[in-house]
Amino acid sequence: MTVKHTIAQLQLMNDRCPHVIMKSDGVVVGYALSMLPSFADMIHQLIPMFRTIDQLSYQGKALQDATYIVVGQICISRGFRGKGLFSPLYHAFRRFNDNFDFCLTEIDTANARSLSAHRKVGFEDLSDHLDEAGKTWRIVIWDWNSK
Repeated sequence: MTVKHTIAQLQLMNDRCPHVIMKSDGVVVGYALSMLPSFADMIHQLIPMFRTIDQLSYQGKALQDATYIVVGQICISRGFRGKGLFSPLYHAFRRFNDNFDFCLTEIDTANARSLSAHRKVGFEDLSDHLDEAGKTWRIVIWDWNSK
């Protein structure tokens, strides 16, 4: 699934919680988009993820009652992948958004590389769900109170 955002949506999301970009020689080579639960209905493709999150709990706490942020999308340019930038990008994202208990995102279960990279950062598997096309997505959570 490719999620497309309008400039207005990106600006609104950034105004509430900053996106993080990574540059090399002045060119953007990576980014992590911040998305609050209050934006759950803004991007049609992400509605199922937010609905699933609202039904989940983590360590006995209902996530709909928790303070969390979603990484709406993370990307590293093709020529910069495999160079160790994924973890620093996520840690910068955490520094800019440190007032949350949890960080969540969803990953296509067929994307083993992304699942592995997220686990190395500190994410744990939480739940799987199907999208409208029948593709399985895994919601992962990073407990920012644990470290």
